[in-house]
Amino acid sequence: MGLTVVAVVVNGIFTLPALFWLTGIERTLGVTVLGEVAFAVVGAGFLTLTGRGLDFLDLSVPDSRTLAKYVLGATAALFALRSAVVGVASLAGVPLAPPSILQSSVDTQSLLLAMIPLSVLVIGPSEELLFRGVVQRYLAGAFSVRGAVFGAGVLFAAIHLPTLVVVPSALGIAVTLFVILLVGLAFGWLYASTDSLPVAMAVHGLYNASIFASAYLLIEFDVIAAGVSW
Repeated sequence: MGLTVVAVVVNGIFTLPALFWLTGIERTLGVTVLGEVAFAVVGAGFLTLTGRGLDFLDLSVPDSRTLAKYVLGATAALFALRSAVVGVASLAGVPLAPPSILQSSVDTQSLLLAMIPLSVLVIGPSEELLFRGVVQRYLAGAFSVRGAVFGAGVLFAAIHLPTLVVVPSALGIAVTLFVILLVGLAFGWLYASTDSLPVAMAVHGLYNASIFASAYLLIEFDVIAAGVSW
């Protein structure tokens, strides 16, 4: 919990240059990149200060067949789960939080396109390094594997709480948070099942990228009207 709090504080500090010196879409992307880099820096700092080093991380990569099965299968399953929840929530009139990056006033389509590669190259690797590679691995030394997966999943969901203040419904907040928790638990399960941090990084990045890509396509083809939950 302490490490998560430190990560949130460092995240805020790292984003200050972008907030003060950039404007428009550059500011939004700068805040995203610097904030995500902060998570990786905190994770790396923990490894360095505790003398664990990179050997603490499971950086091995499975064979290509296993890699494809886990990465493609998990990404598709998680995206389908989220899409189903969003669809049911929309039919029920429950407002969900859009991705936090879309809560800005810049050009949405340009932002969505930029976020697709950033999801794979920055967001997925940075968050998984901290929450699965460091937090979950550390918790596994004190609890069972299931306990470590759950603990890291809860902390992962907790850092998203500030982005939910835009949701006008308590039920919408609860549903959004529940989806984030399920996704975080899935990332943790993948890490525990494969003993490969790159697998969790890849699935996380591709899952986020699929959300931004689908949102872009829906806007491009006028499928979604303004105000509808993502």
